[in-house]
Amino acid sequence: MAWQPTSSPLPQQDFSSANPFEVLSSGSSTSPSSLRPTPPSPALAPKKNKGGILVIGDSITRHLKIYLPGAKRTPTVSCFPGARVLDVARRLPSVLKQRNDFGTVVLHVGAVDTEILKEHYHSFLDTARKKTSARLVVSGPLPTFRRGCELFCHLFCLHSWLRDTCGSVGVDYVDNWESFRERPSLYRRDGLHPSRLGSAVLSRNIEDVLRRA
Repeated sequence: MAWQPTSSPLPQQDFSSANPFEVLSSGSSTSPSSLRPTPPSPALAPKKNKGGILVIGDSITRHLKIYLPGAKRTPTVSCFPGARVLDVARRLPSVLKQRNDFGTVVLHVGAVDTEILKEHYHSFLDTARKKTSARLVVSGPLPTFRRGCELFCHLFCLHSWLRDTCGSVGVDYVDNWESFRERPSLYRRDGLHPSRLGSAVLSRNIEDVLRRA
């Protein structure tokens, strides 16, 4: 997909022919409109934070602490280190069975998934829509810090595609890119996982989107 960043990322190679980016390019046979999940029936119309909040994802979510004034209980964070989008899609039904009153489900994955396919996010959204009437929120990837241009550019491409696609299918999107870009204090030494301060910033970003209900 020919993309134009809203800010200037690090110098990068032409990724139009590199395999890690091919799955996110406009040349893919999957268009954003084809990813539109099957709308739930009127009886299962999505709710707006009218129940428990589930945050599910990879190791990036480990230290998240989501707080919403007036919430009847603390949001649940289900962290699966190393999980990819399809892994979370497979685990979601069992997590939902433990408590069937989640009104909002927030997904955050992407830190280790360097070969994400559009269909993987479609699979997650489709699974979620079939298993729950909850409001769905996708938390976008964090830019890496000093981990190399290839991973940085892949994540920027993923962020751009997710932002546009979520908007087209009616799913709320948490834009984490600018709040983390080139801010080393928000990362642990690996330049990938958020520090305690970074986890607080990510928690705040998610809270800001959840309050839009």
